[in-house]
Amino acid sequence: MKARNFITFICTSLVMIMLNGCGTEDVTKAFSSEETGFRTFEWGVPGYLVRKEEAAPIMYEGDGRLMYWDKSFGYDSNITYCFSEDNKLNHGYITIESDEDKNVTFNNIASELEGLYGEPYEKTTNHYRYLRSDNTTIYLSKDGVEVAILYTQN
Repeated sequence: MKARNFITFICTSLVMIMLNGCGTEDVTKAFSSEETGFRTFEWGVPGYLVRKEEAAPIMYEGDGRLMYWDKSFGYDSNITYCFSEDNKLNHGYITIESDEDKNVTFNNIASELEGLYGEPYEKTTNHYRYLRSDNTTIYLSKDGVEVAILYTQN
């Protein structure tokens, strides 16, 4: 009888924890939102926090940068976080890796960015600039060999 009560207690406790959570909070939630910073991090967060919380596989660390390999806009991408001299996030860029024609990739990403942020405020043949509500400039370019997206804090 004691074993049954103990098992019932354990099962009930586990259900309560699953329904209510265990009181811990994801640290990145305090530093992120859809409209600020780069990916899930706000501008100005320290590099150690990005290193700790970024789930993608790390490719390089050094020279004020952290580089990861992940998907972005549905494409395999090199994700780079850039930090100021005091190790605060101040830029981020994404380089798209795709066998698809870069004009097609550029147009696909431009369409997604326009859906999120509206028409670009600057448009040339090879690049578009968008301004996000948090005063972040998003620069989409196909000037080089690959399509790249730069996020910078104004």
